Amino acid sequence: SAAQTMCNESIGPVANLCANALEKADFGVEATEKALDQSGSIEMAALEKNMTWIALCIATAPMLGFLGTVWGMIQAFNDIKMANDISPAVVAGGISVALLTTAFGLVVAIILQLFQNICLYVKKFHFSGSK
Repeated sequence: SAAQTMCNESIGPVANLCANALEKADFGVEATEKALDQSGSIEMAALEKNMTWIALCIATAPMLGFLGTVWGMIQAFNDIKMANDISPAVVAGGISVALLTTAFGLVVAIILQLFQNICLYVKKFHFSGSK
């Protein structure tokens, strides 16, 4: 009961998970696990609230980079066709576009993923004080 009182007086997702598990502790392990699963889903939804735009950007940035890769390769093959030659100088521009767009798409996705994880971490542990 002391642990349940401490959880009820604390703010944050960890305290909520523990409080819900402790409420179901008398009903057995299965009921406690089910309560933790349900509480975990609710807490994750609350943590990810207002993060949909970041998640969308994380998902689309690499795809846009790969689209640029295809665009660059089309440009390289078009340059080969126009020059009727397969020299490195002819295809270098298209390959450069392909590699740069891939790199930029991945860099954007990585930066946004780190930002999202930092935001989730701060949200998760920011409210660890008492009510």
